Amino acid sequence: MKLSLKCGFGPCGVIFFAFFTFAAMTCAGTYSGGSGTPDDPYKISTVADWQELTTTSADWNKNFILLNNIDFDRAELNPIGNSITPFMGIFEGNGNVVRRLKIKISSNKDIGLWGNIGNSGIIRNLGIEDGSVNENNSISYVGILCGRNSGNILKCFANGKINYGTYLHYVGGLCGWNSGTIQDCYANSITDCYLPTDIGGLVGRNEKGKIIHCYSIGLLGNQHGGNSILGGLCGKATTGGIFEDTGNFWDTQTSKTTTSAMGTGKTTIQMQSLSTFSSAGWDFTDTDGDPADWQMPTNDYPRLFWEKVATYSGGSGTGTDPFQISTESDWKTLIWDIRSWGKSFILLNDIDFEGASLTPIATDQNVNYFWTSFTGTLNGNGHVLRNGIISLPNQNKVGLFGFLGSSGTISNLGVEKFSVSGAYAVGILCGYSRGTIEKCYTSGTAIGPKASQSLGGLCGYIYGGTIDMSYSSANVIGDDNSVSLGGLCGTNSGSIKKCYATGTIIGGANSSHLGGLCGFNLGTVNDCFATGSVSGGVDSQVSGLIGSNFGTVARCYSTGKPSAGYPYINGLSSGSSSNTDCFWDMETSETPISQYGIGKTTSQMQTFSTYVAAGWDFVNTWSMAVGGYPRLQWENAVHVTYGSLQAMISPDDAVANGAQWRRIGTTSWLNNNQAEMSVPAGYWDVEVKNLSGWIESEPIRVLIQENELLQIDMVYTKIVFPDGDGTQENPYQISTVNDWTMLSLGMSLWDKHFVLLNDIDFEGTHIIPVAMDTKSTYNYLSSVRFNGTLNGNGHMLRNFNIEQPYKGYIGLFSALGNDARIENLRLETISVTGAYCVGGLCGYCSGTIAGCSVVGRVMGKNRVGLLCGYTYRNTITDCTTEGEVVGGNNSSKLGGLFGILGGSIVNNSHSVAVITGGDDSSSLGGLCGYLFASSVNYCHATGSVTGGNHVTDLGGLYGTKENSDVSFSYATGQVIGGNQSEYLGGLGGSNSFEEDGDGNIRNSYATGSVVSGRDSHFIGGLCGFLDSGSIINCYAIGSITSDAGSQNLGGICGGNSGGTIASCFWDTVTSGIEVSAGGVGKSTIEMKTLGTFTGAGWDFVGERDYKTADVWRMCGDGVDYPRLSWEFSRGGDMDCPDGVSMDDVLYLAGRWMAGTAATVGAADGNGDGKVDLQDFGIVASNWMRE
Repeated sequence: MKLSLKCGFGPCGVIFFAFFTFAAMTCAGTYSGGSGTPDDPYKISTVADWQELTTTSADWNKNFILLNNIDFDRAELNPIGNSITPFMGIFEGNGNVVRRLKIKISSNKDIGLWGNIGNSGIIRNLGIEDGSVNENNSISYVGILCGRNSGNILKCFANGKINYGTYLHYVGGLCGWNSGTIQDCYANSITDCYLPTDIGGLVGRNEKGKIIHCYSIGLLGNQHGGNSILGGLCGKATTGGIFEDTGNFWDTQTSKTTTSAMGTGKTTIQMQSLSTFSSAGWDFTDTDGDPADWQMPTNDYPRLFWEKVATYSGGSGTGTDPFQISTESDWKTLIWDIRSWGKSFILLNDIDFEGASLTPIATDQNVNYFWTSFTGTLNGNGHVLRNGIISLPNQNKVGLFGFLGSSGTISNLGVEKFSVSGAYAVGILCGYSRGTIEKCYTSGTAIGPKASQSLGGLCGYIYGGTIDMSYSSANVIGDDNSVSLGGLCGTNSGSIKKCYATGTIIGGANSSHLGGLCGFNLGTVNDCFATGSVSGGVDSQVSGLIGSNFGTVARCYSTGKPSAGYPYINGLSSGSSSNTDCFWDMETSETPISQYGIGKTTSQMQTFSTYVAAGWDFVNTWSMAVGGYPRLQWENAVHVTYGSLQAMISPDDAVANGAQWRRIGTTSWLNNNQAEMSVPAGYWDVEVKNLSGWIESEPIRVLIQENELLQIDMVYTKIVFPDGDGTQENPYQISTVNDWTMLSLGMSLWDKHFVLLNDIDFEGTHIIPVAMDTKSTYNYLSSVRFNGTLNGNGHMLRNFNIEQPYKGYIGLFSALGNDARIENLRLETISVTGAYCVGGLCGYCSGTIAGCSVVGRVMGKNRVGLLCGYTYRNTITDCTTEGEVVGGNNSSKLGGLFGILGGSIVNNSHSVAVITGGDDSSSLGGLCGYLFASSVNYCHATGSVTGGNHVTDLGGLYGTKENSDVSFSYATGQVIGGNQSEYLGGLGGSNSFEEDGDGNIRNSYATGSVVSGRDSHFIGGLCGFLDSGSIINCYAIGSITSDAGSQNLGGICGGNSGGTIASCFWDTVTSGIEVSAGGVGKSTIEMKTLGTFTGAGWDFVGERDYKTADVWRMCGDGVDYPRLSWEFSRGGDMDCPDGVSMDDVLYLAGRWMAGTAATVGAADGNGDGKVDLQDFGIVASNWMRE
């Protein structure tokens, strides 16, 4: 009997539809887009995409493309393909790299990122960095990129480690077993196995396959037992079939083997010589548009043409011509540029990482480089690295440098305000050191979890290395059961000399070996001191200098207080070895006992003879001032010769005001003409107080000679204004250039009130900023700020120049404090130049700015805005700018109003400034360069935003937005990026938000074109890339163009990795774009039709529902795109039709006295959030305007 089942689109059809839909979902992946065909490959851009590929075997015969680099952060990955279902598709790496991955051992064979590549499978243009296969036995066909290949591997590389396996067979740095083709590839992988067979630097066994123009430099180390058939390039090879061995090489020195079944062995020098490879037919030349296969960096091995080869600001990495590091990008290059870890580097200037998360240089986190350390040299050149975060709480050897090798040297470097966390061998500068550290210092915090070991403020563990003439003020914090914590180093089995530590050491319950300088000492510690407190929990073991000493300690002292559960407290040190000629202060430490050391009173500790009698060297090593402890001479803190000092303050009126003076570093203030005796010889700064009403100056530096009485004259000028007393009711009146000069120099008046009586023309003169402070640094602003008020009264300051190209916090006001308020002030025809935090009105602002405008030109490298460079936790309203903001190459955070807007609110403001950055610039915006935790409302920008090549985060309104909202705003300016640009958008460049944060764009639009050069990514009409957050009720109409090789162009967004895009549209005709990572494309006619938007829930004027906000306006179809209603109401036109008439009066009446955003609608003509007589006045003043 034949059964027949008929199903229409009824219940039966629905069941079948659901079944087949579910089946398709389980058998085919979705990824980040694509359909898996050659013309539309599946797109891989996230860890989730890759994991989906590993588990979706139905797609292993499809086509894929990798859109970007992926960091797996040690995630375990299943191999793609196996002996039953090999990978038979095409994977286009697209010149990208996957990093920090572990291969999951789920079977006893076919182990690699790809387990088995079938005869039609192709993997090309892909790099693997820091891949690993760990701790498994009796497995076969093992490689970092693939276990077994019968297909084609082209233009790929693999760096990694295959570690600790037993009975491993067919193991290669790139591929375990090859019977296909491997061409233009290399491997730098380490194999460390027990009882292995067929081990090769590139391929374990080549079974009649082709290997062409490949090389290997990995270490074939510790192959314990077994037949150990190993080869520098290939362990074993079988001829026949398609076998070919053409132009292949391996490094006999780095691999530590001179034999191989294939290829030619060369020395490291030969392997870094172009002629070695060019003579073998390797392609290093672009010919008629055909790119080269390889490139040859100086002093390096060949690299694939698509690779990002490490470049620094200069140098070649030799001792006489070290690589130059001058930017954050340079430093991050050093982090991944493993091949250069044995070369020489020099720091050209300070670098502020601004809280960025960093990876250590050479650490256990680099699993594949377990035996690799930094063996080069870094000369800090007296410069400082600041504000970095290294958070690896479960990792070992954690610090700015994870592992400093025996030939490595770090010198003349400061590391400030760093936070570093790890489990073992943790230090801010270095986690584990066998090398040399000299003339370095650190500040910040080193943190370890429970049971952490060897934590130090400078270095975690010194193993045979040396620390000389260095110090740390960092705090070191452990948890319960932490072991070996010290202010300078956690554990020392090397040498520490002429060093000190001042930070606080904190351990949890049952902590052991805690010391102010060193936690556990097995080496030597000479001529050092510690002043920080040391505390632990119950039953902890703490000491002022050395927690436990089993080495040698000589000529050291401590003054800090140790505290923990009795009886494990020692003023200086505990242990089983003696401490020679060492002391601790029993009074400051509040500790009368110590297992080792000599206890002294504070008076005795500050007495020269105490140390002379103990044989301390005060000629070459130590110095000591009267009333102080010994200090190391290299600190240049004090001298042993003395003179005296006397200050002569004038005029008499200043003296009568109570002016007093002192030498900075002392506590006593002296009267005029009173001498300070016994001043240590050398340079000293002298300051004066109680000069209210007089122009104050920076401290005066003087040189005290031995046995000299130095008299200095300190002359001050009285501050005089035409009228006023500086109170809010009677502010000081400013009407001339001289009055403004008085304000600039009158430090004691910077919390007073001022009013401008008239316009002032500076006639092109150069002026200094108000409240300028030379002590501020890139990421540190001192307490010197203007905290008063200035009412410009609608007047103008014009034609002035400020030129401070090497200093930060530059503007008419250097820094505005929390209580400052600047209002109703206009600046015109101005020119301001600085290095960072540069603005026309102010360099930095945490106060209030209202009703101000700037017309002019501002130049700087970082945090530059025509109004203000950096605003933080403040409110800006009704401000405008016009002119230029210029950054140049490597500039960052440039905006028409602000460089950075942090934790702030901006309302009713706009900019028509032109923003220009150079190559490698980032975060450029027409209104603001970089937004975080802020809100922008009712704002617009119309100026163009232009960057050079390799720029990121450019937008018509903002460049980068994090945890911030943008509402009721728009941009019309053109956005232009050069070649290899990323994240460009008509409104904003990139967008993200953290958990529980805000990150929305609502009711906004962009009309400007977006242009990028070749090989650019994530270009959108509204935004370049949406990482998270939402975009709601927005549109874009600008053209989007990009040159060859560019990807991820979208009408609304170029890319979206987790955000929400709802009720958004773009014009497919004017944009020239049919696709987008979110939003709906419409024709121009549809974009000018009201129903397109009301059907999506947009709120328009004219719906006659007084409960709505009336956000948008479109008075008729076919005339214009939607416009924000406030654009019209600012001119009194509050209701359709266009023009100001009785319709607008009636609309205003319907909203009369409304006071919330949901009720004022379009009747809020002045943008103050309420409807009142001021709004009626706007309608009246524009009456009958068409």
